[in-house]
Amino acid sequence: MPFAIRALRTDEVDTWVAHCTEVFKHDSSAYFVSHLQDDSSALEDMNNILVADEDGTIAATVRVIPRSQFIGGRVVSMGGIAEVSTKEKFRGKGLASKLLRAAIDGPLASVDVSALHTDADRLGGFYGKLGYTPMPLRSVSIPVNLPLPPLSPQLHIAPLTDLAIHTSALLRLYHTVSSKFNGPIQRTQAYICQWIAARHRRDHIQAVGAWNAQGQLVGYVFGRTKLQTNDNTILVDELIVPNSLPESHAVAVHLLAALAATRGPCAFVVSNLPVPVANELGFLPTAIPQDVVISEDRGFMVQRHGLALDLWQNLAKTGTNNVFWKSDGF
Repeated sequence: MPFAIRALRTDEVDTWVAHCTEVFKHDSSAYFVSHLQDDSSALEDMNNILVADEDGTIAATVRVIPRSQFIGGRVVSMGGIAEVSTKEKFRGKGLASKLLRAAIDGPLASVDVSALHTDADRLGGFYGKLGYTPMPLRSVSIPVNLPLPPLSPQLHIAPLTDLAIHTSALLRLYHTVSSKFNGPIQRTQAYICQWIAARHRRDHIQAVGAWNAQGQLVGYVFGRTKLQTNDNTILVDELIVPNSLPESHAVAVHLLAALAATRGPCAFVVSNLPVPVANELGFLPTAIPQDVVISEDRGFMVQRHGLALDLWQNLAKTGTNNVFWKSDGF
């Protein structure tokens, strides 16, 4: 009997979660439940979750995630691709390709661009045949040594213990900084309180803010130290400090140091920091020292649907202004 490509039914959500848990063995069912429950748009349109059905069994699936994205200073509609998965006994039948083509002809036909993240070496060729091209994301690992640059006594650094309380200020700062780059997701209050907050709980992400003398939030960082007790690497989810702030570099350094300070005052290494952000905040000198490591991720791949040609060319031709925060990973 041929496989039927169709939308997931509302009464099959638990079965779909079980399918994903079976295929992605390193993730728990709670992880996939969170992807649906903590994303207010996840189940708004069941046509965004496609399955290959064999006699009522979900053999394979792909999910489209509705988002809006900054590209070239404008907001465009984006469909994220996630949970591309086929049960082991059904592999080799081209089900993933059929589902992705159905998504391209279906829910993705009405968006400007679609995006996914994969292992470029292992699966880049597969997605390339379906029309996806790398959107290069360059990041840097930078050592930060003591003493830290001086910080004005008018500024103070403290934990952001409840994102919901500071949502308006977080959005203001985030959109001020992120709208200048190609790739960041446009956010809402619900997105921060649900999606971002759930990621923080799940992955033990810490949030730290910088305030001025008037009590206004002027910058923040989301991130964590590595789990190994002898590794002082800071993994950055996002670092938001407007470069118009007079002490932007010092504020950024002290925010990061606050994450490392859980282990006492120490030198540390900043990892996962997007190169365009590092440049804006003065972390990268013109001559790159040997202990600074720049890497390029070509596994973030995009496909143009309704996107204006000038924006598409701006997005795909270079990685110099491309940023996608870890916080928004799907």
